[in-house]
This record gives sequence, structure tokens and C-alpha cells, in this order.
Amino acid sequence: MTQYMWEKNAFYEELKQTLLDSNIYLINIASAYISLNGAKHLQTLSKRLELEKEHIQIYCSSKFNEQEPAEILEFLLTFATVHIVHEPFLHSKAYEVRTKNIITTYTGSANLTEGGLFNNSELMTKSVGSEPPLESFWDYLWQNCVSVNDEINNFYRELPRVEPSQEINQAQVKLNKKLQVAYEKQCIESHYPDLSEFYFNVDDYRVFNEEYWRSGTAEVKERRKATQQKLYELNEAIETFTSRNDLYPHYKKEHLTSGIVPSIYNFERVTGIWMRYGKHKSELNPFGTTGFGRKSSPIEQFHKHACLQLSIGSEGLNIGMFHSTANEGVDCHYVDEHWDEVKQEILNVYESIKGYDFVWTFYSNREDRTVNKFEIDLHSAEQFIKFYRKYDMAGYESFCMRFYETNDVRIKTYINILKEVEETFDLIMPLYKAMTYRIPVEQRF
Repeated sequence: MTQYMWEKNAFYEELKQTLLDSNIYLINIASAYISLNGAKHLQTLSKRLELEKEHIQIYCSSKFNEQEPAEILEFLLTFATVHIVHEPFLHSKAYEVRTKNIITTYTGSANLTEGGLFNNSELMTKSVGSEPPLESFWDYLWQNCVSVNDEINNFYRELPRVEPSQEINQAQVKLNKKLQVAYEKQCIESHYPDLSEFYFNVDDYRVFNEEYWRSGTAEVKERRKATQQKLYELNEAIETFTSRNDLYPHYKKEHLTSGIVPSIYNFERVTGIWMRYGKHKSELNPFGTTGFGRKSSPIEQFHKHACLQLSIGSEGLNIGMFHSTANEGVDCHYVDEHWDEVKQEILNVYESIKGYDFVWTFYSNREDRTVNKFEIDLHSAEQFIKFYRKYDMAGYESFCMRFYETNDVRIKTYINILKEVEETFDLIMPLYKAMTYRIPVEQRF
């Protein structure tokens, strides 16, 4: 049932009665504008409940008050948790009071101000039920807010206290920029652990979050370049031990890593950067042609073949074997053409890679979708054979990797990463040899 209120003080009196319930455990408020008197009235109403600050959640706009914003924030923070929704502008007014069994919700025009609570003619609706009707609204605000702390309040202390003018408008623009930076900082802190002492830091991983996949801005490209440079530095050492296994990086240095700008090769998405180590240049020349009389592509030449790989994405590192591109994979074709022989080789070496967290994945790059995964440690060689034959088809990339989360101590330092790469490459080599066609050294040119 919905109740409407529009008489003077009606909303305040209703809210006051609702807050008499001693079983209240959460109060959510969204208000475009807040005054010091409005904040004081809220404190008075909620004081008897003795709720912790995190149980009174207040969301407001970045322009919630132009006369005394810092003082209001300081006061609110004595009894509540405050969040600023800086973009888009928050103009909503909603009040929600929760007990274990009853959720009371008020929505309408009343801000948390003296006028909204007492002086103005406000139209508010009240609804009571057992389920929170605004749950998705509060989730939306949480995803688009910056939580107020001393740093945020300092931004408001720096605002000029004058009547609205060009000066104050410019100050508001600067404030919004600061809030955006603080918002991104808090997003990072909530999503990523402290990586300040790690070789790859938060910025190295964050640049591959979905919001940056298609970005070609100078700032994002520079961030990707910084991460790419760290991979280059690792490569100098990795090459020393991959050559022992007759594996080599791309023969053109400009293709040592995958691309760092959106292109046709990554479906206009930079979701990570990888380095691969595979066949010698002399083994590649017959393959990778583009057809229609065009010259062969050096990118296609190398990456159509199975490789060992180190890659970085938004959630961590992957180390292992990249076996086949989605289409025209040379070694995928080799496995299919020589299945009986390859199958026996897989059966012979399978047990040697169990116990090391390897996962074989079939993935659709075009759709950005994992088709299926197979955890080596949990299944037999015979089960893997069935899995591989079922999902090995055109359109799916195929790879077998060990995954390392961002704060895994095994990838903390440059030396740690090299150790994991060398160990993983050595572990996966028998399977790589079983599923890859190589031209003998003496027959190469």
C-alpha cells in the first residue's frame, strides 16, 4: 500500500514515527542537497537507535551545499557514512529504513534540509513491505560514488565561499576532477590488493580492465607501454632458457609482444599483453600466408603455430602453452591429421603435468567467451582426450595455462617471475612436443 504526504511537516512526522522502531538495523538516504540543520535533525531522530556509522548510509550530490559543505560533512561523519555521487548529478530523494521483517521506503521531493523536512510543500510517498524495492538503486549509487574521508573533505574546505559565479563554477569543475580521481583510487583499492612491492603493480593490471579495452588515448597507450617494457625486460632473461628447448621469440622485435592498441588482430580489444616463444623462423616460411596474392603476414606466420606463453591481464598472469589460434592453427591441424600417434604421446606425458594447476581452455576471442575449461589435476588422460576432441574446432582458441593472481607471492619480484616461467615452461614442454610439429634442426634453412 502506498501513502502520499504533502502537508507541511507531514514527511518529517512520518519519518520520526518510523524511526521509533528499536529493531532498525539500517538507514539508507539519497538527497541531492543537505543543510546543516537537516543533518542535525537526522542525528536527533537516529540517536536513540545507537546505530554504528556503517548502518546509516547517506548519498548526496557533489553540489549538496555551497555555503558550508565541509562543516556539514564533518558533522555527518560523526554518526554516519557519507558518499558523494559526482557523476551523473544525483537529484534523487529517497529514504529507506530497514528492520529484519519490514522495509519502509519514502521517495519524492524532500531533501535532507530544513526546507525539505519542515518548511516546504513537498510531495513524498511511503511504501511498506518485506522486500527492499530500491535495492538496485542503492547498488547503482554504490557503484557510482566516492566515499567521504579526510581527503575528500579537504576538497570542500578549499572551495570558495561566495555566491554562485564564474569563480565558483570553475572551482566546481576542479572539484569534480578531484572526485573522479578519488573515485578511481577507491575503485582500485576495493578491487586490488596492495601491490606496491610487486614487479607488476596495480596500474599494470588495471589498464586491462574492460573500461580500457577499446581505448586508444595517449594516456592509456603510455600505461600499456610501461607494462610492455616490463615484459621486454623479462624477455631478456627468458630467451636464455627457452633457447635450450629450441624455442624462440618472434623473429621481428616489433612483434615480441602482442599489440598494445586495438586492432583487427585483437578484435579491437586490448584485454592483455602476451609474449610467446615458439618455432624458429626457418620453420615458419611455408605457413601464415594471407592468400589472394598478398604477402605473408609476419604476425600470422608466427602465431599460427603453437607457442609457450607468458601473459598479463586484469586479474593476474598466465604461463603455459598457447596451442592454436581460432582458425588455421598449424599444430591444431597437425594433431588432427596424426591423431592416433599424438593421442599416444599425450597419454605418455599427461601424468607429468598433473599437480601443477594447469587448465586447458577453449576460448572464442570473437565473442570474448570461455567455451569450456578442463582442470588437468582433477581428471585422467583419457578424460582429457575426450574433452579435447569434443571442443577442438574452428573458431576456438586453445591453450593450457597456470594462472597466478595479482598478489601471488610466486610472482612478486622479477626473479620470482622468471623462476615460475622457467619451471612452467619445463613442465609443459613434454605436452608441447607431443602436440606440435617441428622441422628437425638439420633440415632447416
